[in-house]
Amino acid sequence: MIVQGRYANDSVKSGSDGIEIKTTRKAGGAVDMHGARDQWLCVFVYDVDNGTEPAIDRTPMTFTEVYLGRVAIADFRKNSRGELGTRTATLNREGIAKLRTLWVYRLKNESSRGSRQQQQ
Repeated sequence: MIVQGRYANDSVKSGSDGIEIKTTRKAGGAVDMHGARDQWLCVFVYDVDNGTEPAIDRTPMTFTEVYLGRVAIADFRKNSRGELGTRTATLNREGIAKLRTLWVYRLKNESSRGSRQQQQ
């Protein structure tokens, strides 16, 4: 998401303004990105029921965590890839700990998927 009018044609491959938005099913919000940069980062963590049959009985997709905060290049580690792999970066241990303190929304999973309440 970028600020309208900030970049030519309201498009940019890698900018310092705006918010990079990611989604994952991994609790805690760890996600891969194509590069480390100083940026605003928003991560939506979700739960989806792919197994219940018939499908009509599946639990709806649920957002379980949302994180939003400013991260810096120093908060990342680079992931080495083979010759054909795409270069990626992930928040390092300190960076992910920092992001986890910047939560906007979290659900606490009680005894089952169908019994959730917002964590205080």
